[in-house]
Amino acid sequence: MLEQKNRKRNDNFIICANQGLTLVELIIAVAIMSIVLFTALQVVLNASKMYTKTSESVDAQTEAQLLESQLNNLIVDAEYSVYAQESSDPGTAVTDVSGFSADAYIKVFNNSLAYYIAWDRAESKVYYLEKNVADGSVEELSDAEKSGFGSWYLMGEGVVGFSPDSSHIAEKQRIVTIKIQVNKGDVNYETIQNISLRNNVLESNDLNEIYRDEDVERGETVTEVQISPLAPAVNRGSSVEFHALVKSGGSAAASQSVNWKVNGAVSPGTVISDAGVLTVAADESAAIVTVTATAVGTDIYGQTSVVIPMIESVLVTTGDTTPPAGGKCYFTAQVIGLNLNTEAREVLWSVEPAVAGVFISNEGVLSIGSGVAPGTMITVHATVRVTAGDASPVSGSCSVTVGEAGTGGPHITSATGDYKLKRGGEFALYASGEGRSVVWSIVNDGGLGSKVSIDPATGVVTTARDVDFTQDYTITVRAVPVGGTAAEALTQTITLPKVSISFEQTEAYTVSPGTIARIPYTLDGLENTGMELSVSSTPSISGQAGTFMYCTGSELVIVAGNNMGEQELAVTISLIDNATVNSTVRVNVAN
Repeated sequence: MLEQKNRKRNDNFIICANQGLTLVELIIAVAIMSIVLFTALQVVLNASKMYTKTSESVDAQTEAQLLESQLNNLIVDAEYSVYAQESSDPGTAVTDVSGFSADAYIKVFNNSLAYYIAWDRAESKVYYLEKNVADGSVEELSDAEKSGFGSWYLMGEGVVGFSPDSSHIAEKQRIVTIKIQVNKGDVNYETIQNISLRNNVLESNDLNEIYRDEDVERGETVTEVQISPLAPAVNRGSSVEFHALVKSGGSAAASQSVNWKVNGAVSPGTVISDAGVLTVAADESAAIVTVTATAVGTDIYGQTSVVIPMIESVLVTTGDTTPPAGGKCYFTAQVIGLNLNTEAREVLWSVEPAVAGVFISNEGVLSIGSGVAPGTMITVHATVRVTAGDASPVSGSCSVTVGEAGTGGPHITSATGDYKLKRGGEFALYASGEGRSVVWSIVNDGGLGSKVSIDPATGVVTTARDVDFTQDYTITVRAVPVGGTAAEALTQTITLPKVSISFEQTEAYTVSPGTIARIPYTLDGLENTGMELSVSSTPSISGQAGTFMYCTGSELVIVAGNNMGEQELAVTISLIDNATVNSTVRVNVAN
């Protein structure tokens, strides 16, 4: 009995032992756990390294920016002199006449204080001192200040490079340049700081020269008068406020008092106030007037030209001259003239005669009621808004004849009657005669991709400006009536021509001194206000008083000064950002 029990216990033990891990399984488990732990450790280590590097980079940039800020505060308002010196040998410091030695230093001399800024290469630190100035003498440094930087103030640390340059002070821009390199751990951050001095100072370390009044003008010395805004366009009957900034070459701020004057105006109502507010009279006939601000008590002045929009006419067009009763008709108005700004191009729409069921929107969309009799003639007027109050407002008109309801069938049209896009512009399409809303889409983008799009609801096509200037593109749009089928769809092909500039005539234009020449040109394939173009001439006329050239959206304008002599010019207009797109016209200046 006892033997059977012992045998049973042994059998149970053998069964349990057989159910445990083998040595091979244990080794595999340990290997897997090691791989997992190693991978996790690598992730933690990499994250730690990345954090450390990022932290060091931020620390280096912050240290450099703080140092730059302090240097700017000490140097920018220097009153008398700024002098910088750097050791030419990395192993040898330079000793200043005041007794301290540094690997590089900057000294700033003011009326009552002098600043000493020194860099210690061995410690990678920048220090500074303040010393009082009295009767042209600077307080002497103590022995401790001469022997080391223990008693100096710390400006920055970790600075492994510090290279100041004051050699540009004598030049027109008056700049002190400082190259700084900061090290934090494994990160080096390098920056170059240009400090533009506000006053006319010397670059000198000689106190006898610095504090002698006759060597440099310390008081107010007017050097320049700047006017803003520059070359604004001001409509007749409107005003613009000018501001003048008087600059001084001395340490004292210049008085900002100026005398204002306007020249070239024809109407006595065009005047400028003592506060610089120019009012252009409603009857002003001059295309350009000149505004001058002269610093009080001096002959130093600033000057700018004011262009006055001269509105000549309005061209009103439509793409559908026989719109059906119950339909819509779309108009566009092109204001023609010189110096036209956005305000001068705005128009007010009206219809004549007044017919029940006929009205026009502020956007030039004519709606015709279904009850309007076919054959009714409707005239649409567009009046330039800024001239609406004049005795003879500038306007244009276009007439259409109402057709039978539903006649002509649905078709796509545009306000201009053509189907030509411009880079960087918009182009409106309409589904005339459809009688219900449509959904617009592009079915062939001509390879333009995302650079061309159409508003599904309004039919306005928009193109990007950065489309290859040298190629022509063709796209196809579609209008499907809401709830309609593909069989009811309307399609229209639109072109985007390559960018080119052309003049209307090849013969030479003639301009007389004291007059203004307006030379029409066309910039095709690109939206144009005139600001996209630059103007130059051979020979150059930039140095001739009262003579200048500029472009509006449709004209090259040449203002010939009264003293411009007889000569032949080759005038070229070109795109500012792509000079290969250009065109040249010949201009003869003759009395």
